[in-house]
Amino acid sequence: MPKTFKLRKTKKASKNIILNHLELFYLRLYAHGLNTNEIADFLDVDQIKINQTRHSIVTKYNTKNWVKILAKAFENNVLQQQDFISTIIKQIALQHTQLIYDQYFLPNSVSLTTKELKQKIIAFYYMCELKLNDEYDKKQNDQKLTSQELRFVKLKYRNLSPETISKRLNINHSEEKQRSLKRSVFKKLEANNWYNVFKKAMQLNLLDAPKNHSINLESEVVACCSKIIRIYNLKRLLDSEKKLSIYNELLEFYTNVEFSKLITNEEERV
Repeated sequence: MPKTFKLRKTKKASKNIILNHLELFYLRLYAHGLNTNEIADFLDVDQIKINQTRHSIVTKYNTKNWVKILAKAFENNVLQQQDFISTIIKQIALQHTQLIYDQYFLPNSVSLTTKELKQKIIAFYYMCELKLNDEYDKKQNDQKLTSQELRFVKLKYRNLSPETISKRLNINHSEEKQRSLKRSVFKKLEANNWYNVFKKAMQLNLLDAPKNHSINLESEVVACCSKIIRIYNLKRLLDSEKKLSIYNELLEFYTNVEFSKLITNEEERV
């Protein structure tokens, strides 16, 4: 049966990590783009409690790097990647689901070939990339990152210390200037935490993709293609179930590629 119709366990972060309800809510809201103050307001808890929750998560995952924390949460199904996809990507996935279904799944449609299906899947990915970049390019220049802000994002992504960042950017009054850069970056990329800044910057190709991106992309295309062919061969599924399964596989494909770009080895990021 396709993955779409399987229930997944979401209580354990890994074999040795168990999160309580408040920690799970915090992770989910953080991945949705809320900052700590907004999460405290949403959950109606005081700042002391929310700071304790944040500290507990950091302790359990043994890192202060929230990109790593969320990567592990997604990897172990504490969070579902598809729940955090932008509306633009979902709309494109719906369009390509219909294209694939109409061309290959309808009675008397053309034969489903691996080569052509791979082309459809890669076309979906590049359409997502193109649409996201078009949306950013349409912004006024003062709504886009300046060269200094972009460099600031790249240095933050490398997890460098504030002191090192100040030296690299050659800025005085470093704490005040970095706070100003942070506010501007968050506003322009419409993000409230660094994880979502990095995610959007990677989607817009403002951050360099890892060296193995092409290999990872090809691997994910092959995997997605195999799953859609399996759906095609399941005669007992209703048409609506087949469409839902194709849609789900396209979203999973996109998120897998997205996270393979975002989550890289520390050596490559330094």
